Amino acid sequence: PKIEFSPPFAADLSEITRDSKDIGNKAKHLAVLQKELGATVPQAFAVSTRACNYFIEFNELRGAIEAQLADLDITSPSSLEAVSAHLTGLILAAEVPPDIDKALLSRYDSWQQPGATPLQVAVRSSAISEDGDCSFAGLYTTVLGVDRARISAAYRQVLASKYSPEALFYRVSQGLSDEETAMSVIIQQMVG
Repeated sequence: PKIEFSPPFAADLSEITRDSKDIGNKAKHLAVLQKELGATVPQAFAVSTRACNYFIEFNELRGAIEAQLADLDITSPSSLEAVSAHLTGLILAAEVPPDIDKALLSRYDSWQQPGATPLQVAVRSSAISEDGDCSFAGLYTTVLGVDRARISAAYRQVLASKYSPEALFYRVSQGLSDEETAMSVIIQQMVG
């Protein structure tokens, strides 16, 4: 697929449609529940696959990712572990580009009421190809109880989970390329 890495990097549920190509199914389903069925859904926004692609481009990671995946042998647990450790390490050590960080924080800040207790959010995967013909159930990370200061770090954690040994095994065994499973992320207000 064509790799897009220009803005917009985030979209509120109200901006997401069934046809949004750079937003994963989990976020699309929440948008449909809210807009078409009138269901009450905690505030949420999706971080697009464009942001993930830009994150990789900004940090010049595409070559390293492709080189590691070219050497991956999914029948070998040691190969899966080694490739996973290398790729997740690259993602976790990389910088969230300022444009993406600004998009995440401005959406979060728009929810915060002056003088109110700081909001806690869940940062969850909504990858392309997830929750569709392939499920990826339980293979990607969800980070709970995230405050404003930790949003970027939690975003990196979810991106890195795309390269866990289990996610790599499942994706490759389903015949999906790295680009076909670009990571979109949901950031959703936690309710208590």
